[in-house]
Amino acid sequence: MEVSQISLDLLIHSTSLTNVYLCPTPVLPGHILIAPKSRVRNLFQLSEDETSDLFRIILRINNILENEYQCSSLTLDLKDGVYNHLFFSLIPRKFNDLEENDEIYSLLEKMELVQENSGLNQKAEELRKIMIHCEA
Repeated sequence: MEVSQISLDLLIHSTSLTNVYLCPTPVLPGHILIAPKSRVRNLFQLSEDETSDLFRIILRINNILENEYQCSSLTLDLKDGVYNHLFFSLIPRKFNDLEENDEIYSLLEKMELVQENSGLNQKAEELRKIMIHCEA
């Protein structure tokens, strides 16, 4: 399964170069996937414009997640060379959200993408509205 195959119901934002999805298999609530539209396996295969857009979106989503989930920090994880399509996971974190803080990395290692998770459609819609409001 690749990021580009995730249900459009979970797509919360899109630019000409980047897609943002609510993760269908979240490690923690608010888990977001951010991927370039170009299908590259490695971060260094992206153009300057693609890289700039990707990180601009990461910063924007970071601010939205901090407000929406009242989190004290975020975990940013790059899946580069692991799948056929690179992507970032951006996960809101709260104090003591996991028994061991570094447990997040083993959870991310075990994460398997599925195409859809209809239980998350309403939350994806809420985040889409927040993204639109932030652009205005």
